[in-house]
Amino acid sequence: AHADTFYANYSASGSDVGFNDGNAHFPCVYDTLFGGFWSYGFAYSNMTDSVTSGYMNQYSAITAKGYGGTDNYVVAYGGQNIVSLTGPAIGKVVNGFYVTNNTYAHNSMRDGDMFSRQFHNGDWFKLTVRGFSGGVLTSASVGVYLANFLHPDTTNNYILRDWEWVNLVPLGHVDSLEFTLTSSDNGMWGMNTPAYFCMDNLTIDDLSLA
Repeated sequence: AHADTFYANYSASGSDVGFNDGNAHFPCVYDTLFGGFWSYGFAYSNMTDSVTSGYMNQYSAITAKGYGGTDNYVVAYGGQNIVSLTGPAIGKVVNGFYVTNNTYAHNSMRDGDMFSRQFHNGDWFKLTVRGFSGGVLTSASVGVYLANFLHPDTTNNYILRDWEWVNLVPLGHVDSLEFTLTSSDNGMWGMNTPAYFCMDNLTIDDLSLA
């Protein structure tokens, strides 16, 4: 793909037009109502805009690159998304993946915007990953803070700006992964913080997928 592009398939409104990468399926649903919008799911991207704030920059990672300086990575949108393992990966242990913030979400937490407040002491933005096995949600979960302003020493407060490894081995043998975003900034319609994160190098038994 050319630099500074993203993949979005608007062909089947309301249907999963996601993609398979290695032995995993990343769902993606668009809706053509109201001029078209992204409902939820995953898009792959090589956008490099780590500066511009706002919704128009929803496909960029704050790192401007994938893990290790590579071009491509995956952007996830929505409070809850499920990645299904396929083929030989079903029932395997997932090693983990790299995560960082999306530029739109990062700058919204840093500066505040018309929907979200600027993060201050006591605020947090968290990604929680759980596994399904045989269609049943397992009890184990793995959490990673995308922003953490809970430290007694405020100099330790941070909004994630680098790729951080998330170890999913504690989830055990799984068929699919559930990714849930939560925030301390919520309103009448749910979470105010933009519901995005970026992912790279999802690895299952040493098979790098995304």
